[in-house]
Amino acid sequence: MSFLSISGGGAPMQDTEQEEISLEQSDSPVVAEDETQEQSVNLLRCPICPETFSKAALVHRRVHTGEKPYTCSYCGKRFNENNQLKVHLRTHTGEKPYGCRQCGKTFRNVGNLRMHERIHTGERPYGCAQCCKRFNSLGDLKTHYRSHTGERPYSCELCRKTFSQTGHLKIHMRMHTGERPYGCDECGKKFTVFSFVFCQIT
Repeated sequence: MSFLSISGGGAPMQDTEQEEISLEQSDSPVVAEDETQEQSVNLLRCPICPETFSKAALVHRRVHTGEKPYTCSYCGKRFNENNQLKVHLRTHTGEKPYGCRQCGKTFRNVGNLRMHERIHTGERPYGCAQCCKRFNSLGDLKTHYRSHTGERPYSCELCRKTFSQTGHLKIHMRMHTGERPYGCDECGKKFTVFSFVFCQIT
């Protein structure tokens, strides 16, 4: 796959792993402006999709090729970026290096921290085009949108019942397995859903 250079000159770029990418020079430079002066910046354009980037051309190419060269030594799951593997490894090690300054809660990656911080700030940057309801994460917006489209992409392998959310499927599966992970401290009764514990208390 050949990546097109839309740079202002200089040698063809290499990606972060120092693997050369075939480039073609464009006539017009792309210029980035910092606080003191204008500098020409090398950018690459993917020939398959509209993406442009200043580095990591090889990493982006794997989005199209499906290549996943990084493997988890614990579970064998594969990734197309080394950073993705590093974040995944924290699910095995329990490491949570990113902490919220407001409440101290910790997270495995900075993206989850930023999403959590919106609970404190009240920021809801993602809005539904159908009903104008707003959400603090893109995932929540996508899940909500299924209430308009009727899409139910998650199905039970045992009875084929379908659900709009993975969480609803997980709760449903407990009906088949008999799992009741939530217990009442007062009476010892167990439930499939955490909220049922509070219903029992009240």
